[in-house]
Formats: sequence, structure tokens, C-alpha cells
Amino acid sequence: MLYVLGENMTVKEFLGTGGPVARFGAVVFDMFFVSVLWMIFGGPAVMLILHLLPLGEASGTLTIITVLSAVSMVLAGPATTAAHAALGKRQRHEDSYIFKDFWTSYKRNFGQALGLSLFIMIFGGMVAYSAWAVWANQALFGSMVYLTLPLQALVLVVLLFETMYVFPLLARFEMSNKDILKYGFMMSIKHLPTTLLVIVIFAAVLGASLFWNMGFSFVGVGLWIYLAQLLQERVFRNYMPEEELEADYLEEELEADPLADTANVREAVKKAEKENEENLRSERQAIIDKYTKGRKS
Repeated sequence: MLYVLGENMTVKEFLGTGGPVARFGAVVFDMFFVSVLWMIFGGPAVMLILHLLPLGEASGTLTIITVLSAVSMVLAGPATTAAHAALGKRQRHEDSYIFKDFWTSYKRNFGQALGLSLFIMIFGGMVAYSAWAVWANQALFGSMVYLTLPLQALVLVVLLFETMYVFPLLARFEMSNKDILKYGFMMSIKHLPTTLLVIVIFAAVLGASLFWNMGFSFVGVGLWIYLAQLLQERVFRNYMPEEELEADYLEEELEADPLADTANVREAVKKAEKENEENLRSERQAIIDKYTKGRKS
């Protein structure tokens, strides 16, 4: 006897290739795959190779390796953008292949994402170094320390907020770096609860990887980006055209029903949209003919 799960789903359908169990397994695999790709193309792999090279243990060599390792993390921007692009397409139920989407986005957005990474690292590093210098020389700055340090800390916090949005925005929209920074700042402040939640998830994943088990990073990076994408997509929808929202809604409805005949549904929707466009053109032409009849004659 087959027990019905939910409204129309049997055990066989629940455990089948199109059921929730299979979909959950696919999501976990996607997060693992994206995590591996991020580590290969985002800097950690370069850092590992540098530390495994037999270059000796001289202090100068170690300094060079440390500097090169830090510089390699500038690749985190392009890799994070590509990870958001790949998992974002999967979440929106678009035709997607994780590696293909990751690599396509990585190549297409590499220069722009690299520029954003450099800006964030250099600007953030300058502010952090300035704050350290003020803290280390409190006697020199006197009472100005109580004004300067909070301002510098605020700048770093705002930069962190904005960093949570710039790479998802680049993955989702065609924008200049100026617009990405502007909208990233605006969205991070306007949607502060979402921003804080994304940061908490990021901190939890980073903490689990560093202080619990480094192996967790093989899923943790993808987990953070997957959850951040879910949260930030809701923010992005507030600024998207109605046509894109309707397309996303259709895909969500089809995904909610594993038994849906998706091909016929999409075909019927396209047919209805085409008919609506034709009707709209006919109505528009009728109005034009009505009010321009005398002028034409």
C-alpha cells in the first residue's frame, strides 16, 4: 500500500528522481561542487600550492609566501561572483549546469569583479591600517582617538555591509562598478536585517571552518552563498521589472509541483503572452485609427 504524502504525492514519487529527497540531494551536491570550484579559482588553492612549495623556511621566503597568499585572495571576488551566478540560476530553476555557469560567469565578469576586489581590499586595508596606527599612538592623537576610531570602525562596517552585495549584484545584473557600489550601499542599509543575517551566516561558516573542521569549507562556502542568494534575491526583486518577476513566479510554481507538465505549461504561457501582445497591438491600432481618421482623409 502506498501512503499519500501531502496532497497528491505517493512514497514512490516522494523518493523518486523528481521528489523532494532527490532535489535536496542535488542541492547539497551543488553546494559541495560550488565550494570546490570557489576554492580552486578563488585563492585558497593558490595559497595551498605556495605553502607546499619546497622554498625553505627563511624569514624572507616566508614573508614572500605570506604576501603572495594575501594577494591571491583578490581572486575571491571573481569566484564569489561566479558562485552566485551558478547557484542563482539553479535556484531560479533556469536551465543550468553548475560548472558551465560558474566558468562562464568567471570569465565574463573577471575584470570587473577583480577591480571590485582590489578596491575593497585596498580601501579596507588602508582604513584598517589607519585605525591600527591611531590605536598604537593614542598619546599622540589625544582625545581625538575617541572620535577617529569610531568613525574608522563605522567605515569598515559599512564596507563589510556593501561587500555582501557587490558580487551578487554583479552576478545578477549588468552594471558599472560605480552603480554596483552605489546600489550595494543603498541595499545593504535599506535592507539591514537581510544584510545582518547574511553576515551572521558568513561568520558562522567561517568560524566552523577555522575552529571546528577545515573540511566543512568543502560545503560551507556553497552553503553560505546558497542561503545568501535566497535572502538577497528577495531584495533584488524589489528593483526588478515586472516581466522578470512574472517569469520567476512561473518557474517557482512549476518547481512546487513535481508532477507538472512543464513543457506544455511553458508553451501555453508563451502562446498566451503572444496573444496578449497581438490583442494589445490591435487595440492600440484601433485607437490610433479612431483619432486619426479625419486627419488621414
